[in-house]
Amino acid sequence: MLKLIAAVLMAGAISANAQTSSDAQFENDIKSILKQNQIAAQALNQSVAKNSVQQASLNSIDRVLSAMNDLPGTGAMLTRWLRQNQALVEFSDTRSLPGPQQPLIYIAASLRSAPSAALGAAIAQAAARAMLEDFPASPEKQYLVASRTAETYFELGGARADIDSLDQQTAADIRLWVENAVEPGVNLLTRQYHEPLAKLLSDLQRDRQIAVNFNMNLELEFDERIARVEKAIQGFDQFKAYEKEWIRSFSSLVR
Repeated sequence: MLKLIAAVLMAGAISANAQTSSDAQFENDIKSILKQNQIAAQALNQSVAKNSVQQASLNSIDRVLSAMNDLPGTGAMLTRWLRQNQALVEFSDTRSLPGPQQPLIYIAASLRSAPSAALGAAIAQAAARAMLEDFPASPEKQYLVASRTAETYFELGGARADIDSLDQQTAADIRLWVENAVEPGVNLLTRQYHEPLAKLLSDLQRDRQIAVNFNMNLELEFDERIARVEKAIQGFDQFKAYEKEWIRSFSSLVR
């Protein structure tokens, strides 16, 4: 009988220990599940917050692009080019890339909450640079970018009094355009930076003739470069006509 009682007590002890072990394991499993849920919840919250910021950024860019397109001016011309080239416009501190297929137009992240005129000017400046990727480096090219930037800024309601609140390069472009018509602006930039297109063309024609005289077989290369500059000169002449029309139609916006 004593052996039977001892066996029963021993079995009970073993069962109790097994139950205690099972409870401890269950508790650990619950803690592990809760920890995993907590980590998953944090990841979800971070993802939602990131998506919210991205969506807000896209909304502000889309809103400004829509506003740029509403007026039949420079902003509308730029947005048409962006659409036709399927350009991607987004906030990033990376340098914009023209791209052979899809231009990437990156706008400084600091402009996420900027007024429409400031954001539109930045978009116009980056878009103009991408549009003019094949345009020879010249004061004419720099003035073109300044013009596209400034005209979009004023079309979106920007004011002269607020120019100094913009980033340094955007403010410099707008100020250049405000203070200088086409020819004076190009002359000013010529003194500061590059040779004008006419000088580039004459230098290329001279160098081509030298290459011919010395049988250097470089005629095709020079012809391509000369054609590129001649195309740029023609494009700048068209731009000057556009400028006159813009001033006639929208000069009241420059205030």
